[in-house]
Amino acid sequence: MLVRGRRRYQWQVSLPRGRADEEDTYDIRTALREVGEEIGLKPALVDVFTVLEPFVTKGNVSVVPVIGILWDKKHLIRFQMLKK
Repeated sequence: MLVRGRRRYQWQVSLPRGRADEEDTYDIRTALREVGEEIGLKPALVDVFTVLEPFVTKGNVSVVPVIGILWDKKHLIRFQMLKK
């Protein structure tokens, strides 16, 4: 999870997101690739729990939530407040 500190997105919470690439044959592959690219988490460390129903946002963006579990505690994310 990322927290945006820029003026326009100040204090909004953001999860890794992106679009399917040509080699992404299914939603889970897209989600794992994106989490690796955006926060550096190795996809092999994530145990995918479920894929929720897709939905469309107010901005007309299709979202497919993929829920995963990170069992290895040494890879947990630590949150820090950003300085202005």
